[in-house]
Amino acid sequence: MAIFWRRKVFQGTLLASLALQTTWGSMVVSIQAGSHECFYTRIPSGQKSIVSGNYDLLDDEASSELISAWLEKRTGPNPSDVTTVWKSHFDEDEDSFSLSVDPDGKFGLCFQVYNKDDDFAKQSATYQVGFNLRVTPVPRSLEEGTAGPDAERALELVQSAVFVENDWKDFIDHFDYLRSREASHTTLMHQIRDRVLGWTVVEAILVITMAVVQILYWRRFFETRRYL
Repeated sequence: MAIFWRRKVFQGTLLASLALQTTWGSMVVSIQAGSHECFYTRIPSGQKSIVSGNYDLLDDEASSELISAWLEKRTGPNPSDVTTVWKSHFDEDEDSFSLSVDPDGKFGLCFQVYNKDDDFAKQSATYQVGFNLRVTPVPRSLEEGTAGPDAERALELVQSAVFVENDWKDFIDHFDYLRSREASHTTLMHQIRDRVLGWTVVEAILVITMAVVQILYWRRFFETRRYL
C-alpha cells in the first residue's frame, strides 16, 4: 500500500512539474541592420530547467548571412558576468536549441543583424525576426535508491513527453512564422494595389482633363473663325 501511494505521489509530482511551465508565445520583432537585440527570461529558483526555443528570419529576400543568434547567461550587471551557452550555425536564417540549465541567473536570446551592403537604403533597412524562448522545469524524481522500476519508467516517459512537447511547440512556432510571412506579403500586395489604383485614377483624371481642355479650345477656335 505504501509503495502504491508513493508511486501515485511521484507520478502526480511529475505531471505537475510538466504542467507548470514558463512560456513565451512566438514573437515577431523588427531589427535594424547593423544593430543587435536581446530578450531575457529568468529561470525559476531552486529547480533545474530546460531552456528551449527557435528563431526564423522572416524576410525571404534577405541573405541568411545577415543574421546570427546566440543564447547568453547573465548572472550580474558586468560584461564579465555574461556567458554564451549556445550559438547558431553560420549561414542559417533559422535554427532551434534546447539546453538543461542550473537555477540561477537569467538567459537571453540575442540577435545580430549585420550590415553587408553599400546601398544606404539597405543599410537603414529593418528585418523581421520571429522567435520563441521557453523555460520548462526539469521533471523531479525521487532520491537515488528510493525509486523503483515503475517510478524510473514513469520518469523516462515524462522526460520524453517534455522533449516531444518542445518539438511540437517548435513546429507550431514555424506555422506562426509562416502566417506572419503571409500577412507581410498580403500587406505588401495591398500597398502595391493601392498605389497602382491611385496612379490609374490620376492618369484617368489627367486624360479626361486634357480631353475637356482640347474640346473647349477647338470649340472656341471654330467660334472665333465663324465670327470672322
